[in-house]
Amino acid sequence: MNKQRLISAYNTIYKIGLLLILLSAQSTVFSQDISKYLDDGGFSSSTKIIKIGFDPINGELPLYFEHALGKHISLEWSAGLVSLQRQNWLYSNNPLPIASTGLEYTFSCSMKIYLESFPERMYIAFRPGLSIMSGKLFTDIAAFNYGYQRPIHGKWLIDAEIGIGVRRFKNTTMFGGIDYTDTESRFLIPVSIKTGYMF
Repeated sequence: MNKQRLISAYNTIYKIGLLLILLSAQSTVFSQDISKYLDDGGFSSSTKIIKIGFDPINGELPLYFEHALGKHISLEWSAGLVSLQRQNWLYSNNPLPIASTGLEYTFSCSMKIYLESFPERMYIAFRPGLSIMSGKLFTDIAAFNYGYQRPIHGKWLIDAEIGIGVRRFKNTTMFGGIDYTDTESRFLIPVSIKTGYMF
């Protein structure tokens, strides 16, 4: 009888000890801070991006500011310089009425629609813009732009975009001593390679 009580007491102490070890291990495991595994450094909560870009086809070097309006929609503004030499090379078969060299100004505003969610992956954009070259105003309507944006490290990201559109401007020519002003158009292929920082 004493032997059975001793075995029973031993089993009870063993079970209580095992339970205490399991409870202490469980509290150690679940009390660990797992936020470092879930923390993206504020990337997903950022709604603004500042970028610098380059358009190798049109010779533009703009600064960009993008602001999210919702999960899938953002607005992006840009302002920068455009190379007149590059523009003359681009339209050499049908020249623009601009100086042969120099730097002028370009501006744009676009609405971007992300196919997944801001600020990552594929998007489509409508990008109207203005360029001031040699005192003349050029209106750019990029009817369809397609882009891809993704993070590369922390809050740094890259963005590449290509589109198709039309550049319109008024051109005054003289014929028989009379000035004629016509609205002319040129085909436009905007290409942007950008890098930026989210905040």
